[in-house]
Amino acid sequence: PTPETVDEPWIWIPHAVNQSAASHVWCVNSKMSSLEGQLLHLSYFRPGVFRVYLDELQQQGAVVPLGLPLSVPLLKGAINPKDGFLYACGFQIWGTEAKDLSGLVRVRPAGKPDTLPAQVQITRDGLHLRFHTPLDPAKVMKLVGRRASPWKLTPDMKLSRRFDADEPGDSLEHVDEMLADLRE
Repeated sequence: PTPETVDEPWIWIPHAVNQSAASHVWCVNSKMSSLEGQLLHLSYFRPGVFRVYLDELQQQGAVVPLGLPLSVPLLKGAINPKDGFLYACGFQIWGTEAKDLSGLVRVRPAGKPDTLPAQVQITRDGLHLRFHTPLDPAKVMKLVGRRASPWKLTPDMKLSRRFDADEPGDSLEHVDEMLADLRE
């Protein structure tokens, strides 16, 4: 039977961010540092791993790329119960920007300070990010005045403003650039 209503997804990932989703992995009983207990999203077209943030109160979410230089088109991943790290594999079956035809990768903490947001919360005032480690005040000050607009991707693949259609600001792509600036 066809349901009367279909629940909207919590997250729409624009094609410019991830053109081809592959699968998801829960980091449960892992040794993945701050990713323990979190959901990871694997990308095929542009090989990558994203941390998924779910805001259950607002029933919305966000994704942040881990920024890993991967050359394998990812299709499937799992946490190895022996060492607690993420292993992902894949092979080319359709269009991809991956350099390698196939492969297996291991993802593990690098021992560097964690620069991923600890929490992403969507509020009426905008996007609130909390981090595991203190941010460099000089880098944060460079971002003052830069702002990402509250865009919403609709199911028909059109971008629309979520809160105020007349509010000035940058596009969605600038959120990742801003996070990259903080990581340097």
